[in-house]
Amino acid sequence: MYKIIIAFSLLLTACQHSQKPILQLSTYCYNFYELQKNKNYLGNVMINNTGNDTLKIFQIGTSCGCTDASITQKLLQPQDSCTLNFTYNTQNKQGIQEEYISIYTNTDSLVHLLKIKAFVSE
Repeated sequence: MYKIIIAFSLLLTACQHSQKPILQLSTYCYNFYELQKNKNYLGNVMINNTGNDTLKIFQIGTSCGCTDASITQKLLQPQDSCTLNFTYNTQNKQGIQEEYISIYTNTDSLVHLLKIKAFVSE
């Protein structure tokens, strides 16, 4: 019985101090504000690993063909960061726009979203 209690205690302690990555973006909503129609615009945000295990970025997805995104690193050690670069094409866009970039990782939430906002004028 004593061995079971010690084993359970060790398991509980290990779970409380588990190693895990935590993704944090420098902003979760990137606002271009007012843009002109039929042009390409560049933006970027920082991805930070504030956890205590390696952050693995498996894939970057976009909600529209008007947005393209890439990262400078796919593996981030604890306390490391990288840049998420993206382009936004305003061709055939007008008025208030919202698009999303999805970041697929090995964190607890698996998918993280960056919202891109803009107002496209003529």
